Amino acid sequence: MPRSPRSRDRSTDLTQAIRASSSVLLIDAGHGEEATFTALLEAGRPPFWWCDSAEFALPAGPIGTLILKNPAGLASRDQGVLFDWITRHPATQIITVASQPLYPLVQAGAFAADLYYRLNTFMIKRRPSRE
Repeated sequence: MPRSPRSRDRSTDLTQAIRASSSVLLIDAGHGEEATFTALLEAGRPPFWWCDSAEFALPAGPIGTLILKNPAGLASRDQGVLFDWITRHPATQIITVASQPLYPLVQAGAFAADLYYRLNTFMIKRRPSRE
């Protein structure tokens, strides 16, 4: 099904914003994964590495773009491992897709503040569309 012009504009805006930053935190409130991941693929720098908190694994060396899904689910140990990996590979673009804001988790002590600030260089909040 073709996307509406308004939907295409939002996708283009998202793609441009991701291309412009080395680290993006995307708070995606109900847009559907297909549209979000299409925009990520258009904007990121290959090669890609997909990482989910449920099956957390990182590449041995640098890559073009690390796409991290559901960072709120990362165990404390994995948060530290991710922070260290990002520090060792500063040229890697980091795109984080979260279904909820992470800052309340930082305030509650459930998410590492240093990792949050590293992931949150540029934040995009997408609200549910009304289309």
